[in-house]
Amino acid sequence: MGTFNYQFSAVALLLLIIAESSSNINHDKSSLLTLKSHITSDPYNLLTNNWTIETSVCSWIGVTCHYGNNRVIKLDISHMGLQGTIPPEIGNLSSLVSLNMSENLFHGLLPTSIFNMSSLQVLSFKNNSLSGSLPKDMCSGHSNLSRWLRVFRLSYNKFDGEIPSSLGQCSHLEYISLAHNNFVGNMPGGIGNLSSLVTLFMYENLLHGPVPTSIFNISSLQVVSFSNNSLSGNLPLDLCSHNTLPKLRKLYLAYNKFDGETPSSLGQCSQLELIDLSGNGFLGNVPDGIGNLSSLVNLYMSDNFLHGPIPTSIFNISSLQIVTFWNNSLSGNLPVDLCSHNTLPKLKRLYLTFNNFDGEIPSSLGQCSQLEWISISDNGFVGNVPSEIGNLSSLMRIFMYNNLLHGKIFLEFHLLF
Repeated sequence: MGTFNYQFSAVALLLLIIAESSSNINHDKSSLLTLKSHITSDPYNLLTNNWTIETSVCSWIGVTCHYGNNRVIKLDISHMGLQGTIPPEIGNLSSLVSLNMSENLFHGLLPTSIFNMSSLQVLSFKNNSLSGSLPKDMCSGHSNLSRWLRVFRLSYNKFDGEIPSSLGQCSHLEYISLAHNNFVGNMPGGIGNLSSLVTLFMYENLLHGPVPTSIFNISSLQVVSFSNNSLSGNLPLDLCSHNTLPKLRKLYLAYNKFDGETPSSLGQCSQLELIDLSGNGFLGNVPDGIGNLSSLVNLYMSDNFLHGPIPTSIFNISSLQIVTFWNNSLSGNLPVDLCSHNTLPKLKRLYLTFNNFDGEIPSSLGQCSQLEWISISDNGFVGNVPSEIGNLSSLMRIFMYNNLLHGKIFLEFHLLF
């Protein structure tokens, strides 16, 4: 009798689990059908023909189910040209791990129910027309989202308001992109607590004030972009000291209101491949340490108030492809051996216009065989235009006006135009 009761209980429990699982699957299906009903344009009929009541939700395009319980764990309907709004029922997909609706035409508000999904790791709505502000408590201690979220991508939409200070409590975040929106206010200091953060994109917003120094202490950071805001203040003098940013590869701070000197410690971020400090109020000398960045490919420091000579060590970085210093107050001669001994084998673009350089244009410039663009106008260069420039078979543009050059322009040089 005891054995029978045990077997009966086991069967009953199994039936209960099956019934509950079936109910959850139907719940997921209902939520996705509600989403479908809010889509006003499906130009390729991808959901129209595929998301039907008669078929299993796990067979639907863009849907991935758990292999055990058949719950929907991934929804990827990106790049489908879909237009419509996002209903709150999408938040009922309680097992969802990844939600990607990027590169569509969704508009309206982002339902707050999304920020209560307890399993979500990837949230991506890049390049839509979504608007409104983000919940202030989106990552606060009682928020489900703070548990697992790793990727948060809302760039190229119409979001506004302040960036929630609670964002720093989503402690697993590795990737944040809020670029090209209308976010205002200060950058939350709590972002500096995200010890796993690798990529931080906040360019093209309306942010102002200083960048919290704690952000420059995140040792995992590889890419930082704050360009085209109204951020201000000085950069920390110890920006890259003490191995604080050992993995940083790209630093975009262009077209803000930063001022003060460019930190000499920048040369200690040894993995840097790109530096863009253009369009700010940086002053003083170009730090010598930049010449130590052996992986540097692109260096943009235009439209500042820099003065003095360019450190010659910069012209020994063999990986350099683009060097831009136009519209500063830089002075001195260019190195005579600028491109000699294959020191700049990859250099493609050299922009030095609107400065105070003088002396002769180095004839060795003709040995930078990959050069496509030379712009050295509005300086004080003297002497002849080096005939060796005529050897640059890839050259497309050359600007040398408003200098003190004289002599003849050789025939091979004419052929470049």
